Amino acid sequence: MENAVSYLTILLNDLEQVKNSLSAYNNTILIIKANHFDPVENNPEDENLYKRLSRKMTEEEKNMLITTISYFRTYSTRAFIGYTSIAPKLKSDKKTIIESTYNKIKTEVMPDYDTAEGFVQALNDIFVNEINVQALINTAQKTADLSRLSASPTLV
Repeated sequence: MENAVSYLTILLNDLEQVKNSLSAYNNTILIIKANHFDPVENNPEDENLYKRLSRKMTEEEKNMLITTISYFRTYSTRAFIGYTSIAPKLKSDKKTIIESTYNKIKTEVMPDYDTAEGFVQALNDIFVNEINVQALINTAQKTADLSRLSASPTLV
């Protein structure tokens, strides 16, 4: 049981890191848009918007964006691998969303923010709705308490 709790703890930490890096990704995009987006010149729905913005970005902004995307993709991959290990036991309708959005995240140079957010939300929904984290924590705590109670007292 302790191994299951440890595995779940790592997986939940990865999910938190995915959420944190998604937030950083959003912030980075907003900073770049604030510095270089011209509403007269650019339509936010334009697929080539980021290509045009990338020509205007400084090297520092490009590095910031690349680093942010790298962290997001790293933790997304870790969380997806953890999810894949437990997916056969899940009964969620979110599986299709997770798998299709992850395929875009792992192949697109600059993943669409809404796609990335959908991936993170679907993963989060699964862990909140399908895995009884509190039951695992309570079981681990009871096991630890029983171990302490059954331990031999030390002689002083």
